[in-house]
Amino acid sequence: MLSAASMLGGQKQIASLCAVSISAVNQWCIGIRPVPEKHCKKIEKALAGKIACEELRPGGMWRRIPSNSWPYPEGEPLIDPELTGD
Repeated sequence: MLSAASMLGGQKQIASLCAVSISAVNQWCIGIRPVPEKHCKKIEKALAGKIACEELRPGGMWRRIPSNSWPYPEGEPLIDPELTGD
């Protein structure tokens, strides 16, 4: 997450992108809390796919669907409810 913050210009920019506090982003960066799934996709897209959701929030709950409009070559990320137990 620190790499993502650096690439986007700092924690303040990620906080603005995700509409959360800088404190929340800092907790993600230092590992106190994981990056919430709902923000991973925004961050991946803002980074043009340079850091994938699977790296921001590991855990195997992600699936990819082909998408020419998504910057990550394997497609757009989706949370698979079958893998999360929801």
